[in-house]
Amino acid sequence: ATFASLALLALAELEVEAGQYAAAVDEFERLLEGRQPSKATRASIWKSYGDALLRQGHPSEALSAYSEVLQSAPDSRTDYETRLQIGATQELREEFDEALETYAEILKAKRFRIYDPEIRLKEAHVIRLLGDFDRAVELYQKAIELYPKSVYSAKAYYELGMIEQMDRGNPALAEELFENARDEKRNTPVSDLAEQRRRDLGDLAGYRESAGDSTQAIEPLFNMAELFLFNVGQIDSALVMYRRALALAPDSSAYAPKALFAIGTIQADSLEQADSAAVTFEALVERFPTSSYGIEARRKLTAESTFDEAAQNAFAAAEEARRSGDLTRYLALLGELATSHPRSLYAARSLFAAAWTYENDLDQPAEAEARYAELVRKYPITEIADRARAKLDGGYLKPLAKVDDTTPSDGVSAGESAEQAATDADKAGSSGLREDALAAVDSTPADSVEALPEAPLNENEVDEPPVITEMVPAEFPEDAIASVTQAEVVVRALVGADGRVVQVQPMRGSLKFQQPALRAVLQYRFRPGRHEGKPRDVWVQLTIPFEREEDED
Repeated sequence: ATFASLALLALAELEVEAGQYAAAVDEFERLLEGRQPSKATRASIWKSYGDALLRQGHPSEALSAYSEVLQSAPDSRTDYETRLQIGATQELREEFDEALETYAEILKAKRFRIYDPEIRLKEAHVIRLLGDFDRAVELYQKAIELYPKSVYSAKAYYELGMIEQMDRGNPALAEELFENARDEKRNTPVSDLAEQRRRDLGDLAGYRESAGDSTQAIEPLFNMAELFLFNVGQIDSALVMYRRALALAPDSSAYAPKALFAIGTIQADSLEQADSAAVTFEALVERFPTSSYGIEARRKLTAESTFDEAAQNAFAAAEEARRSGDLTRYLALLGELATSHPRSLYAARSLFAAAWTYENDLDQPAEAEARYAELVRKYPITEIADRARAKLDGGYLKPLAKVDDTTPSDGVSAGESAEQAATDADKAGSSGLREDALAAVDSTPADSVEALPEAPLNENEVDEPPVITEMVPAEFPEDAIASVTQAEVVVRALVGADGRVVQVQPMRGSLKFQQPALRAVLQYRFRPGRHEGKPRDVWVQLTIPFEREEDED
């Protein structure tokens, strides 16, 4: 019976590891209701049962399960891990005094003496959560004295850095403490985390230097806001940076709607200020109705406008003419749409589709150029205008390889190509904000045939991620400090369905090296990422190395 119980326990624990918590909970309950296993096995079942309940979001039930563990004569390791989980669950429930009592009981037990360093750090963390920063600092410093050059002292230095950065607003001292944490015990997770924090603070300082009172400060402000929001966790500071960027950004740039959308998203998601977020999104819709951010804001407000529905129907009618082979009617309907629904994003799509048709089906580059130019002029802050601008500025305005109407090519016929081109053209997001916080746009239902394009995917979400086919080396900055011979910059790049880089954003690395890295990546070419049988716009992360060439004697 004990062997069978252990086997079923192992299977249930595998379900926990796979994230199947409900199934695991059911399995644990069946185990506990069945034949009584040995006390040690029963303790293990209760412990794993409690862990599954906690991960499922039921901390009260988890605490009850952990209590059963302690009553089942567990072995020393299970006993300790259970008490540790009780303390962590109490912290989760913000029962900080109870958590401190739990950790104090562990410290009193001689059999747990080997775990003293870990528990002392736990105590200091709870005291910090209670707001007693001075006492927490004392405990962390004591841990550094007692356990030097260990993972525990590195952790203590890291937590001291967090106190200075997050609680006391002293980034210079925080950066120094993160450096100490990195050096205290290298090649450990906490040292890597501390090094990342140190770099983020250094980048923030650099952005502050470059951020003045002109429009040239807008990009650094966005970079600072992202670091505050996603890397540093200072939401209020991020909000201040986005508002400064909004004040500086002209309405003709993409920065203004981008900043408004960021502000509204923070208000809605991070600060839970629904009324303030609604006001911000309404202002965004009013000022920038055809921008991707305006479309998404309208969706968030659940106030879809009828002109979008009418424009969608008009675009569907045009595509039907395209599929029937009547290009003359197709172009006429696209022109009517652009004139009749100028405030809809479908107007921009119709101009791009017409330009694409003139360029690739009718071999009339002059007509194509006129419509690309009209698109850029009328809708300068839409993502689809970025593709048109690339056609005009990058020398790409020439007929692409045509596909015979009767011969499928890679699953797409010529009759579908213009529609797909228009769809692909406005898929690429230009937010510059993290994808998990600021989604790309889709203002129509997902199951609509003529729906606006889906948001770009991340490389771990597609069946086949993009593969580099052409790589341009980044130029080492001539004005870099002479002692620096190597460097690297990590960037996030949006690879379009055509294999070209649509957008690239710096993630980390010295400011001195970021611009040459961005210039190089924009010239990369890829085999496009594919998902569900078709090319997709995909975000990828790239590391760009720099190495100074040695002067030849």
